[in-house]
Amino acid sequence: MATKYNKSEIMRSAHRFYKSNARMGRTFGECLRMAWEWAKDEIKFKEEREAKIRLLLASQKPVRRTTSNETNITWNDCYNVNSRGYMGAQYCGD
Repeated sequence: MATKYNKSEIMRSAHRFYKSNARMGRTFGECLRMAWEWAKDEIKFKEEREAKIRLLLASQKPVRRTTSNETNITWNDCYNVNSRGYMGAQYCGD
């Protein structure tokens, strides 16, 4: 698969490396080479991360969700006669 690189971003990175104080005497060609290596590594790491995510998603089992209706909880299970509060409000105690 032919990967397309963002050449504008690579050139910006090379200029940033070259203009920074941390270039340590590197030439622009060395900074450009370093920017290309970073771009290639970025794509490699992105593909590895996507492969790991696909593997994790493929190994997941579907989860059966339950709602309160399926567990047969009635109104009286949560609210009793003594749960009346201010102005008739009902508090479940959770």
